[in-house]
Amino acid sequence: MRRISGGVALEELRRLRWRSGHIRAVHPLFRVLGGAAFLVWETLAAAGFSEVTSFDISTETGVPVRTVQETLVDLGELGLCERRGTGWVSVGDLDQAGAALGADLVHADVMAGHRRDRAQWRGRILRVVGDTGLDIHPPPPPSPPGDGPDAFDHAHHLLSTHLATMPA
Repeated sequence: MRRISGGVALEELRRLRWRSGHIRAVHPLFRVLGGAAFLVWETLAAAGFSEVTSFDISTETGVPVRTVQETLVDLGELGLCERRGTGWVSVGDLDQAGAALGADLVHADVMAGHRRDRAQWRGRILRVVGDTGLDIHPPPPPSPPGDGPDAFDHAHHLLSTHLATMPA
C-alpha cells in the first residue's frame, strides 16, 4: 500500500474511484496474457491513435512502469501495439492474436467447465425440490424461446418459496 500525503491522497482517491460506464467483456486473449496486459491494452485502446507513454499507462492503471514496459514489448510482438514517436499506439486484432496463442481453446475449456458446473448445480436443485414433493414441472415455454425462465429457474423459485415457509 502506498503512503501518500494528505492533499495528494484525496486527489488519488478521487481519481481511482469507480466510474459509471459501459462494461465490456474481457477478451479471451487476456486469460493467457494476464491482467496487466489487459489494463495496458485498455489504456492504449481508449487513447485511439494517440501516442501513450509507458509512464502515462502506469499512472492510469496503477501497474508498475517496468511491468508496463515489458507488457508493451509482449503486445508489440503479437502485433497489438507499436512504438510511435515517444509513445505507443494500439494496432492489430485481438482475435488473431488470441487464435495464435490458443486463447480461444482456453476460453472454450473454461466455458465448458462452467456449463458442466451449472448442470451439476441444477441437478442438485432439482433433486432437492423433487424430495420435497413440490411440482417441479416448468411453466410453459416463454416467448421467444430461450429468453425466460427454464426448469432450473422454476425449481429454484419453488425451493426458495418452500424453504421460506419452513419453521426456523
